[in-house]
Amino acid sequence: YDVEVFGIIKSWLPVLHKFPGLRFGREICPSDYGQICARSKIVLGLNQNHENAYYFSNRLFLTLACRGFHLIRYVPGTEDLFQDGKHLAWFRSKQECLDKVDYYLEHEDERREIALNGHRKALKEYNHHEYWGRMMAKLKELNLLGDSQQPMVAEAKASHS
Repeated sequence: YDVEVFGIIKSWLPVLHKFPGLRFGREICPSDYGQICARSKIVLGLNQNHENAYYFSNRLFLTLACRGFHLIRYVPGTEDLFQDGKHLAWFRSKQECLDKVDYYLEHEDERREIALNGHRKALKEYNHHEYWGRMMAKLKELNLLGDSQQPMVAEAKASHS
């Protein structure tokens, strides 16, 4: 495989020494992330912890929003938010990861369709407006917003008009 890794060089040094064929791209800033997604056939998503439900890095949502094809290590609860093979793909073992990399490298049209579906879902359901709207609705449902906050919101809107 032609693999290039990005991030903080210090954190990658042990891996780079162990696998001399692995290339270190460079340290990146957030504004570079979209370009990396655009030029990558597969963006591999790994976190330090894969056991805790819903433990996702923000890179999951950023990759989808940047229209990257994201192959992630399965995290419990992922299926509540996304469909494997529709919005992204996941694996549970090293062998399954390698098998899916081979498969999706050979099936470019399917890979692009999944990336497009993930992109659409991220923009529709995981943008800040939608997220905070759902958060405020849940807080209201749980009666965690006091009545005194409603006039404060209305006053703030009126003073900024």
